[in-house]
Amino acid sequence: MDVFLFFIIFMAFAHFIYDGIIAPTIRRKLHGDLYAARDELRRLHAAGECPDDAYEIFDNGIEQFLHHLSAITITSQLRFRRRYQNDAKLRALVDGRIAVLRRCKTPALHALSKELDRVTSAAFLSNMGVWFLYLVPIAVAAAMINVVKRWALALFSTPAGSKDIFDDHCAV
Repeated sequence: MDVFLFFIIFMAFAHFIYDGIIAPTIRRKLHGDLYAARDELRRLHAAGECPDDAYEIFDNGIEQFLHHLSAITITSQLRFRRRYQNDAKLRALVDGRIAVLRRCKTPALHALSKELDRVTSAAFLSNMGVWFLYLVPIAVAAAMINVVKRWALALFSTPAGSKDIFDDHCAV
């Protein structure tokens, strides 16, 4: 019971550290990356290397990410996917905007798009990072159960005089 209590306290502390310090620090860096991407987009647009329609789409997307970076989670992705699949108007709008971006042949815009993909992926991982804290112990426990299952027959077959195997928990 003491180990379990210690484990719960450790998990709460680790959750606090991740959600309170690590994730916000990562998001702050990603915000900086988004501002740099927006600056690059504006530079490309001013230089005439980015068509107006592509500029509007990219600019709108970057603004959305800046305001909702912490909301990029598996739940929001599933919610968007469900809405995208069920709403023909939204699907047509999104697909049309994607087509506009794909028509742009400027290498700098493709590089910008890849950078935005990287930022989005990093935001997703950082927002979901605390879940790894909970999934790792579950995975370790599952692996340990498999090890115990493999050795169970050997443990049951141990001769009666082999008490030293269980000395931790048996009174001699």
